[in-house]
Amino acid sequence: FARVAAGDYAIAAFHDANQNHDLDRNWLGLPAEDWALSGGARPTVAPPTFDEVSFRHSGEITRLRAKLE
Repeated sequence: FARVAAGDYAIAAFHDANQNHDLDRNWLGLPAEDWALSGGARPTVAPPTFDEVSFRHSGEITRLRAKLE
């Protein structure tokens, strides 16, 4: 991303394996495709809070690494 203002951000990503532009879910409502959240959060019962997944971007270069699972 270019020219992103400094601030606190959170990122969610997923691999759209079947290219339907949606994160598919199983019958329990859990993701059926690989996904990741910034901060490495892996929610169990409820979605994580913004504080759990957010990171500080200085306005320069911020590098993140995520493992889709």
